[in-house]
Amino acid sequence: MKQIRVHSERRTRFESSRLHQAHSKRRGIETLEAIVALPILLIATLASLEFGILFLVYAAITSAATEGAREAAKGANISEVVAVVEEMLSPYNLTVTSDGDVVVRRQDNFDDDTLPNPNNTGITCTPEGPSPNSLEVKVTVCVDVSDGNAPVPDWLGTFGLSLADRVITISSLAHVE
Repeated sequence: MKQIRVHSERRTRFESSRLHQAHSKRRGIETLEAIVALPILLIATLASLEFGILFLVYAAITSAATEGAREAAKGANISEVVAVVEEMLSPYNLTVTSDGDVVVRRQDNFDDDTLPNPNNTGITCTPEGPSPNSLEVKVTVCVDVSDGNAPVPDWLGTFGLSLADRVITISSLAHVE
């Protein structure tokens, strides 16, 4: 039977100190990589959170405009449409008024049925897309997402990517019943 001997390698002081220096240099590089990468990761995280919240608010405004258009198509007046829109947006702490944040159009180029838009909130709310025909109603909802009550934070404002003075405008068409 053969015996296998395992020889342990002994390192000299010179080799040991050289390994220690190499490890120390690597630690410096790791620290530098962390210093460079952490701000980028922080900005990316804040951006994904902020835009995620913005898309949630966008979907809520879209749903509110759709429900408002359905109610207007059933013959509801502006205050009833605004009440439906406000009910849909209240869980998101978003507010609208009938003074300009919600515009209802009943027919193309028929100004009597186009509600006034004095904009007490300072939002310029203009309907987007095609005008409704005689069998359609269009509801436009405008929400300022940068005011203090809106749930969209402005975390990226310090990095030059601010959402300040942003207004989401959504229009929805519905067929008159």
